[in-house]
Amino acid sequence: MECKRNVGSPVFQDLECEICYVEYDSQYVVPMMLKCGHTYCDVCIKDLLYKSPKCPACRAPFSDKDSVKNYALLKLLSDTKPKNKCFKDIKIELESLRRELMSKRDDMVKYRDLYEKNVSLLDTNLCQVDELLEGKSEDLDRDSSLHIVIEVKKTLRSFNEADKPLPRLFATPISDVRDYVLKIYRKIESGGKLLSVHQPNYESKLIYGKISNWSNALCFHSLHLTDAEDCQEFLRFDDLKKVTSSLKLKLFLKIPCKTQANKVIMIEPTKSSLVTQFIRFCTGETGYSYREASFVEGEDRNKYCKSIMKVSHYKKENESKDDMGSDDVHKGSIDYAFESSFQYVFKEPTAVVVGSADGGFQIFYSYSKTSYKNVIGVVESSMNLQDISYEDPRILDCGLAFEL
Repeated sequence: MECKRNVGSPVFQDLECEICYVEYDSQYVVPMMLKCGHTYCDVCIKDLLYKSPKCPACRAPFSDKDSVKNYALLKLLSDTKPKNKCFKDIKIELESLRRELMSKRDDMVKYRDLYEKNVSLLDTNLCQVDELLEGKSEDLDRDSSLHIVIEVKKTLRSFNEADKPLPRLFATPISDVRDYVLKIYRKIESGGKLLSVHQPNYESKLIYGKISNWSNALCFHSLHLTDAEDCQEFLRFDDLKKVTSSLKLKLFLKIPCKTQANKVIMIEPTKSSLVTQFIRFCTGETGYSYREASFVEGEDRNKYCKSIMKVSHYKKENESKDDMGSDDVHKGSIDYAFESSFQYVFKEPTAVVVGSADGGFQIFYSYSKTSYKNVIGVVESSMNLQDISYEDPRILDCGLAFEL
């Protein structure tokens, strides 16, 4: 029996099985050509062998040995698939670009609202000054006039301090988070200068944090600098927060030592409810930080569990030690932190960081099996704790670190 058309030819062959209408591929719906020249998927051919081993198009009989892969059709598939894949890749990238554009637009809208508010404030001040100038000198109330002058000067001072060009931002991540962080690492490793920049709220000044590399880790230091100095490129801190969930995050404290250079303590965080608060005080993103906070040796739990250091309160950036006041100063600035009754048990000698809802923390080193509540982190190398100096006990620096 003659075939009506040469369906085995890739020129005329459809790209889907004519029985089940599923598109062919090289793995799950494989095109198989019979001796008569017709092609169907391997699944349908097996079904035909079981029910009626005849070609549905020409009724020619066949056996399980009479079918071979249609390589011409597979080649046609390989030639057409990349176009579809390319379109999908472009679509994914376009969607990512759209999200980034929307994020930038939202930021600009916030700044626009702030600018409109500032223009309104300037208009109000201008009207007040005009009213004073237009009034007669004998009608001017000295106290109210002086108050207006002081308020206007405050307004002008705040605008003059904020009248700086916007920083040039480092490219934000699109899809590959690790590649994004590696680019930052290589830039720092090659001697480039890059600072993280953050504005805690829309009425505050910009604050900056150093970025460095240390022992195969990219470190983001506490935000405390008010001057960008000669740095020309910046990483927006909000962009940094977007990648933290995709990378292995660690926290670090830099402390003074007795016999050698200052040491960096690396801390691997737990899933405690207090970790978010601890991270915020390490980054300084709220304006408060552990940087420059003083510490004491603290009280031991027992002879097998020694206290290494205890921080009772944290510090507002750009504030002197004398201004810190009583132990209650700055406590409770983050009101969503809460303690838990869950206990962590450590069987081996371990150094752990135990937090509290008021923002303080204490580092213990246990020599035997010990249980703790509110463990916010485990110190990576306990040996770094044996040489701490208590002569000028303060945290020299702190921040986040991403292991690469």
